[in-house]
Amino acid sequence: QTNASAYNAVAAWKAADSNSSVTYSGTKANDFVESGLCYVITSPATTSNNVNVTLVGIESGVTYLPMSSSAHDYTNSTYGGGSYIFCLWNEIAPYAAYGHSTLKTIGRSDLGSYFRLKKVGAYAFYNCQALTEVNISAEEIGNFAFFNCSSLATVNLFLKGNESYGTQRLGERCFARTGVTYQYIPQSLTVYGDGAFAQCSNLESFSVSANNTLFENFAGWLCSEDYEIIYQVGAANTRVGNGGFYRTTRTIKPWCFAGCYATSMLKIPYGVQTIGNYAFYDAQIGR
Repeated sequence: QTNASAYNAVAAWKAADSNSSVTYSGTKANDFVESGLCYVITSPATTSNNVNVTLVGIESGVTYLPMSSSAHDYTNSTYGGGSYIFCLWNEIAPYAAYGHSTLKTIGRSDLGSYFRLKKVGAYAFYNCQALTEVNISAEEIGNFAFFNCSSLATVNLFLKGNESYGTQRLGERCFARTGVTYQYIPQSLTVYGDGAFAQCSNLESFSVSANNTLFENFAGWLCSEDYEIIYQVGAANTRVGNGGFYRTTRTIKPWCFAGCYATSMLKIPYGVQTIGNYAFYDAQIGR
């Protein structure tokens, strides 16, 4: 590989293994490092087209991860013979930046674009303690992708001006135990994985796009549009004990109240039929 020490071995293997069209002839640059970012090419390229790449690693010292396509000079490869070809980000591999110690920002909130990743892999940014801001649009953000990024205070799930082209699916506990205080659910979101924002000790409330027909905000809680399902309650929501349940509530999802603390009691309505696993894990309500 171009810089074997910079790669996460698991991430690189998964990226290469997922696409059988990659040719390893020894003469083509199937992987490369640019600006401290390590890629694997996951589709063939010529001088006249783009290439899809998967980010598989980030070198130590990198603080900013741009969420955009980039040009790469294939001077010493059979791809283009020195021509610039656009590298289209396709995925961020599982474990790509697991435990990275210097990464602070992903994307920019002031840039509008129709660029959207297919997937951010599971555990991709797990335990990145320096990370403070994420601006990302992806078809799917995998399980535990940003878990335990305790300094992460800002999460934008769409790029400026293109809310309908934002993130579609959130995996299980993908932003759990982060430092967010408020979370906006864009028009694009269709799937909220169990406990996606669970145990975020500073999270006070959710709000939902008026154009999202699947989710709703009730007392700062994240619910289904008909209020039958309670997906998530911010751990710092002060209205927990004052009632966020609606008369039609039937289901409390897993990890829903995990880590919540409130001084008043919580009364679960008679109509609730299902309470998910770990729904009240580490909750301190009515104490």
